[in-house]
Amino acid sequence: MESEVKQGALKELKIDMLLARIQSFERALDEEPTNEVVQNLMQLYNKAIEYYSALGDERHHDYLLKLQGLFTDKRVQEIAKKELLRAEPEEESKMVN
Repeated sequence: MESEVKQGALKELKIDMLLARIQSFERALDEEPTNEVVQNLMQLYNKAIEYYSALGDERHHDYLLKLQGLFTDKRVQEIAKKELLRAEPEEESKMVN
């Protein structure tokens, strides 16, 4: 019984840490959007989705919507466009060689 309580508390601590990291990266996206911030947010949203979905908790839907929202966010689209443009010369040089 005591181990179950400790295990439950540990799970709560981990999800609290995950949610704190999500908030931190959401602020970073607002303040200084970068590809790294977007990639981290995507990973963190996926972890939250998996966690809440495994518990049958409806909050997984909230994080699914947040993840989907990243794809329609103008800032994120601009970052993706810049990343594609930066990657194109690398791809062209590989084809020439």
